[in-house]
Amino acid sequence: MTNETISTSEARTKLYSIVEQVGRHGCSFTLTKGGKPMAVLVSPEEVESWLETIEVLSDRNLMKQLKESAEDIKAGRVYSLEEVKKSLGLE
Repeated sequence: MTNETISTSEARTKLYSIVEQVGRHGCSFTLTKGGKPMAVLVSPEEVESWLETIEVLSDRNLMKQLKESAEDIKAGRVYSLEEVKKSLGLE
């Protein structure tokens, strides 16, 4: 995702174009006032992604399961798709 920094006054004159870029191309814009960042414009999909990430990271049980899964992969405790299907009687 590309991020562009522009002033709020410039954003005011280019608002339609900025909204198009954010919505169609996944760009983001940091809006500044007096050189100080004041707001960031991002797509709704980007915000949803952040919220989902926060939700996962906040779930201690899920994070424990993910850590255990990573340890299983490192230790070679994995099964192929064919092995799983066979054990479930799907083949």
